[in-house]
Amino acid sequence: MKRLFASLLLIGALASGCAYYNTFFHAKEFYADAERARRRVPEERRAATGLDLYEQSMKKCAKVILEYPDSKWVDDAVLLMGKCMYAKGDYLAAIRKFEELSTVSKDKKLLAESRYYKAQTLLELERYKDAMTVLESIGEKEKSGYRKQATYLLAKVQFKQGEYEAAVEGLEEFLKSGASGTERGDALLMLGEAYANLGETDLALDRYEERLGIVTLHETERLDTMLRMAAVLRDADNFDDAYDLLYQTRVDVTAKSDSIRIAHEIGRTLEKEGRFDEAARLYYENLASAPPGDESGRLAFSLGELQLYQFNRKDSASTAFSKVAVLAQDPELKKESVRIASALSEHLSLQARFNTSEVDTAEIEFLLGENAYFHFKEAKNAYNHYDRVTTYYPNSDYAPLAKAAKAYLIEAEGVGHENPDSLRKEVIREYPRSSLATELLDMRTIRVPEDSLQQWIARYDAVHGAPEEAKKEAAVRQFGRVRVFPGEGEVEVPDTTKRVFAGPPGPVRIIRRVEPDYPRGTGLGSGEVEVEVDVDGFGRVRDARVMSSTDPAFEGPALAAAYQCEFIADGAEGTRQTIIRFPFRPRSSLRD
Repeated sequence: MKRLFASLLLIGALASGCAYYNTFFHAKEFYADAERARRRVPEERRAATGLDLYEQSMKKCAKVILEYPDSKWVDDAVLLMGKCMYAKGDYLAAIRKFEELSTVSKDKKLLAESRYYKAQTLLELERYKDAMTVLESIGEKEKSGYRKQATYLLAKVQFKQGEYEAAVEGLEEFLKSGASGTERGDALLMLGEAYANLGETDLALDRYEERLGIVTLHETERLDTMLRMAAVLRDADNFDDAYDLLYQTRVDVTAKSDSIRIAHEIGRTLEKEGRFDEAARLYYENLASAPPGDESGRLAFSLGELQLYQFNRKDSASTAFSKVAVLAQDPELKKESVRIASALSEHLSLQARFNTSEVDTAEIEFLLGENAYFHFKEAKNAYNHYDRVTTYYPNSDYAPLAKAAKAYLIEAEGVGHENPDSLRKEVIREYPRSSLATELLDMRTIRVPEDSLQQWIARYDAVHGAPEEAKKEAAVRQFGRVRVFPGEGEVEVPDTTKRVFAGPPGPVRIIRRVEPDYPRGTGLGSGEVEVEVDVDGFGRVRDARVMSSTDPAFEGPALAAAYQCEFIADGAEGTRQTIIRFPFRPRSSLRD
């Protein structure tokens, strides 16, 4: 009886062990099936492939963790779940799983693998320094099990950071170690691009040729490789070979989207060679029968840029960018084309109103200047518009703004011949009661001669008004040029209403761009900050937030400036958003 009871216990234990092992075994099988499915499809379709299989694997892992917490496969299940999350693109959740494993497991092999996948995940999040730190934390003994993969991943990080020489060394080592399959094809593609960025044309072409020799390469990947080869030839001014490769490739394709893509590359080669009229004709011919899709949208976008920047045909450019919005599916491409098309439409409308003298000519001249510079980067054209405002309409409300804008363009873009410091002094001297004069004094961007300091202080007091106001200003906590009253936590935004228009909400249009103070004492070089603002129907900035920056030191001044920008009011209820880009350039001569 005792033997029978012991046997039953043994059978029960074995059954229990088999249960959790079978569960984990199925989790691994689902994961392996998903990985195989991804290897069978082109790169652009991998992210959407195998998602259900990864989900099934995660469910099995969760069952092992929850129902068999004391089993030997729990740590493996946590790691596998993190790998599934990484494969699905849920990167933050994946990092949490890899970090969870580091707190519960003592298995060095699992921990090393976990750190490797954590580094991969950080790479996808573009946290390159963190990825490097994690890779360097993997010891040599731990790394030996998958040295090839660690070397490849490190090379990818270096490539993403623009360290092409180091990336080339790592990728070549990875290929020599016997890399195969999808990773070999991806490494050759990356290696070709790295050599191209280093100016090693022949080596880049050799690596692309080697990639074309992979039998299992998908047709879309083969086409992508050949187009990259054509781009390398184009950049090396080897136009004849580039044309030969492109026309030969075009004969072999059947999909209309692929044909459009090749035509686009031919057009870009014509542009590089200076044959702009031929490029425009090629774009028009292919757009006439272009199907909807991103390739057609990109071709239309290039046509718009050609019409705008090469031929200065804003009406034709507007038509091309509007067509992009119809053809393309990529949300970023659509968004950018709509932005440019709206700016062009606004410019053409302003020009028409200027030609017919429908409104205040000084206002239109000023807005045309704003439009030319901030939408199309036409610094000289913008300067000419501002100059006409200051010359022909010195008594208008836009004259001081135009003077300040001229000063900025002279320094930032090198256009014009006047002294920018003198222009700013003229604003304070000629328009002492203007809000811009107050800002210029607040900003201390005027270099004040020592012997005339008292005169400037007197003028400052005149601009700022009564002593009571000065006391109130002294009680205000300042950051940049945004004033925040203590305790309230709200930004004081001036009423910038210009007029109220009837009708539906129109696009946000800036009428006064305030440039931020350069951070004091930072020793920083150039930089850029993107700030998104919410603007109401009266043109007032209701909220502003930093979207991206090259350095946090620039964010405060940029946010401060964003709150001081003014927008044309349309009178309609509700808010709308826009992005303002603030470039920072060293301007040490502007300060005391």
